[in-house]
Amino acid sequence: MQHITGKQEFMGMIFSVNKDVLIPRPDTEILVEEVINILKPAGVDIIRPHYILDLCTGSGAIGISIAKYAENAKVLCTDISEKALEVAKQNAKKLIGDKVNFVQSDLFNSIEGQFDLIVSNPPYIEKEEMECLDTEVKKEPILALYGGTDGLDFYRKIIAEAHKYLKPEGHLCLEIGYNQKDSVIELIEQSENYTKIYSKKDLAGNNRIIVGVKRLGIPVKTAHLRPSSKEILMPFLAELREELLSLKMWDNSSNLKQEEQIARLHIREAFIRSGFMNEPEKEYHLEILFKSVNKAEELQSMLESFGITSKITNKANDFMVYMKGGEEISSFLALIGANNGVIKFEEVRVVKDTRNTINRIVNCETANLNKTIDAALQQVEDIQFLKSKGVFKKLKENLKEIAELRLKHTDLSYEELGKMLAKPISKSGVSHRLKQISKIAEEYKQ
Repeated sequence: MQHITGKQEFMGMIFSVNKDVLIPRPDTEILVEEVINILKPAGVDIIRPHYILDLCTGSGAIGISIAKYAENAKVLCTDISEKALEVAKQNAKKLIGDKVNFVQSDLFNSIEGQFDLIVSNPPYIEKEEMECLDTEVKKEPILALYGGTDGLDFYRKIIAEAHKYLKPEGHLCLEIGYNQKDSVIELIEQSENYTKIYSKKDLAGNNRIIVGVKRLGIPVKTAHLRPSSKEILMPFLAELREELLSLKMWDNSSNLKQEEQIARLHIREAFIRSGFMNEPEKEYHLEILFKSVNKAEELQSMLESFGITSKITNKANDFMVYMKGGEEISSFLALIGANNGVIKFEEVRVVKDTRNTINRIVNCETANLNKTIDAALQQVEDIQFLKSKGVFKKLKENLKEIAELRLKHTDLSYEELGKMLAKPISKSGVSHRLKQISKIAEEYKQ
């Protein structure tokens, strides 16, 4: 039908399509929505400029939609097909003006610079599947469908090169075929360039997208550092080691005395050599291993001279100096000069403290903090969904009012939200309105 009408609805916009481009599928909206969530988390109204690269853009549906709904996104759309780019340019001019740039390129061949996020829905149909495609699908350009014998040719190329064009902690977001999750994740993991890898399903329950974050530094083999460490360090620890290894041995700007600087250097080197730290989101735990109890006690004494409390215990054949308090660990990181590490660690502590605050606020609403937070997040997700579909503006004014408040104040209880309305209502009234919004969202999702 789309080949006859020359039109296809996608993310609330009508795109022009023809025989030169792939027809945008509803499943691909999952990819766009995830990108928008990454660029603009729920409830955040102001975002810094983000530079986005859309590979294999085709009709431009992905890049144009990102530019429309993530206001500060600076999008560059690329495709190997000159004809496809002409279609994409026409769509951009019609739908969002000149907010998107275009360049003809075979993947990264003509690309320069670095980006905050790279997104792609590349060709991924394998050879055997190509022969079984529906008649309508076969009308679409083979260039936009065929992904090689196993359907993974483009993923191999993109994953191998993307990290060179991503800024530190930049995101790689890929659409995949329903049966390609394990294969694509394996390619990403084998590259050793990405961390925080995850997948999401489409509305039909099929695995549809995979996201990875560019790893800071390079994977480190830690057999010489501590026998029980994994081959690839956890992200926080990997970044921490990278920062420590980049520091100068001697800090001429420090206010510490010479003997204190020597002690700090000794502590830093001990941690680099045989230290370990859990991901702070999970639990606070930092340790340094020694073969000799005397060495462990010597380090403990040094830490005490800086006002940092630690404990010693046995671990297998080693002696472990360890800390489990957030304050002690933060002070330790500051002492050894890991300023970026302190910032990241403190960000985690703030989130945990916020959760505790939320717990105190909503304990009259529910005995289960996680249930309350999940409910608020689901409400935010439903509201964002309605906005992305253009349905939000059709809601009744009282529903739109409470929806906007929920987006801005995800941590507030129903009672507090009710008091902030132009015409205050009870917490049961707030609950009723939010349930109405979720019900409407659910109906549109179906």
